[in-house]
Amino acid sequence: MGGESRQPIVEVRGVTKRYQAQSLDTPDVLRDLSLTVHAGDALAIVGPSGSGKSTLLNLIGTLDHPTRGQVIIDGDDVSQMDERRLAVYRGHHVGFIFQDHHLLPQCSAIENVLVPTLAHRSLRKEGDPALRAQALLERAGLSDHLHQRPGQLSGGQCQRVAVVRALINKPKLLLADEPTGALDRKSAVALGDLLIELNQSEGVTLIVVTHSDALAERLGCVRHMRDGLLEPVR
Repeated sequence: MGGESRQPIVEVRGVTKRYQAQSLDTPDVLRDLSLTVHAGDALAIVGPSGSGKSTLLNLIGTLDHPTRGQVIIDGDDVSQMDERRLAVYRGHHVGFIFQDHHLLPQCSAIENVLVPTLAHRSLRKEGDPALRAQALLERAGLSDHLHQRPGQLSGGQCQRVAVVRALINKPKLLLADEPTGALDRKSAVALGDLLIELNQSEGVTLIVVTHSDALAERLGCVRHMRDGLLEPVR
């Protein structure tokens, strides 16, 4: 996946994941899994529920730790970092999009987008985050909704706000877990358009876990998760 001249941004090396609550006769969630994703790639991970897709995404996003193996992000072994370092690392390098947008209901669209910048003020040296937030929201088709609260927006509009929020700190890696799962077809297509456009224009590496064949087919590479292992689709 990707050209040989580009550096890998994600390297999952022989990762096994098992939870303490699992019985001894239950298979590992992930089994000696390896994956390489190059900078700028757009990858879809598909497969049945319970196959380990979200677990893998959480490991790549440093929200969980492997039982065995390594997770290397942009040359850093994040599987060896403590929680304090991981929190800082996530804020600077990783953007998350979930099926539920998790917007703050009392805040406007642009205020929601700016929330991640409050914990990482050092990023302000790269420019005014409010100007970046406005520009990204306009690119997402939300120029008329900057100051509306989530309750005044449609589900698709809220999810686009969530995408912009995930990008506000200029992450290298954008992780999306079932981003279109709660949307109607038209909104899902529009969100897919936005993700692909941002992958190309921002140069952000995109990894999407999805049950949507339509969304997966639009991305550059597809891997199928089955019983804790990844199988190539294309």
